[in-house]
Amino acid sequence: MRKTTLSLTVLLTISSVVCTKEQDYDVCMDEVAAQTAVQKEDLANLTCEDLLSKLSLPIPKDYVTLKEKNAVVFAPCFLTEYGDFRLQQNQFCYENIKDFLGIQPITQCLMEALSVEGDLQELEAEYVSQGAAGCMIIRSRWSGEKKECQKPKEEKVNEYSCAPHEPTHIFVAGTVLHRDPPWLNEGLADYVSVQLRENETLECFAGSFRYTFKDNYTGELKEMKEGSYVPLDMEREEHRQQGTSFDAYLTGACLWDYIDSNYGHETFKAIMQDVNASRFASMSFVNNILQYHIGENGINDLKNKFGDDSIEVFE
Repeated sequence: MRKTTLSLTVLLTISSVVCTKEQDYDVCMDEVAAQTAVQKEDLANLTCEDLLSKLSLPIPKDYVTLKEKNAVVFAPCFLTEYGDFRLQQNQFCYENIKDFLGIQPITQCLMEALSVEGDLQELEAEYVSQGAAGCMIIRSRWSGEKKECQKPKEEKVNEYSCAPHEPTHIFVAGTVLHRDPPWLNEGLADYVSVQLRENETLECFAGSFRYTFKDNYTGELKEMKEGSYVPLDMEREEHRQQGTSFDAYLTGACLWDYIDSNYGHETFKAIMQDVNASRFASMSFVNNILQYHIGENGINDLKNKFGDDSIEVFE
């Protein structure tokens, strides 16, 4: 097989249209590029310190900004301790997801806005384009009333754990996986999660799956889901109405598992390199990326396993 760098040349020659189709992502990234005075293609060089010094981030006075090398969390001051826990998780996630996928997010920083309902609306309007993970910042909510501010602990407790689903979305934001229907994106996030967490398992069979989730501390089984693969060409609302949204997540995860298991993790990472290169170009995941790495026979195998429509929708 030729080297991946050659495939990128082919891809960018085929697809000369700059930017993705998601207007909200484009607007967000244009704002980031304008505020940082950096071309969008060069944003990968920016660290957390760079972003905090260059971006206009409207943070309320009763919020704290918690920082690690590759992670930032904005949190209400009464949630300082929990915010620091999330900070350590995201730093650990950054390192592990980066190693597993072989790529980094649009910058060298995972940012999370942990807010009480109604707060940080201005921040989220600019940098959280859609869903829980937008173009720059992961959004999470705290339910309940505000309390008195906590004093930050002098010594941070390193939490060597990771909740990879939302951070994985940041790694591929604006790429060919960022488009609708969302199941390649959601499937990747779930696949990374089951690969990096000991308390989650996913078994993928000929036409079905088995998922388990256990309590991280007690080992008690908290959730189990068994089912058959569902169509990936359906939108979120269609699966929601049919009660098969989680099945679509897990079907997408099994598609990634099939690629990784059958073609090897180096091929998987080479595919992710090409996905990363698609961030500012309009291209087909199947025709411009996947077929290059697994060939026409590999595409046909995926169609046989998951259905023609489930694969053709990403062409």
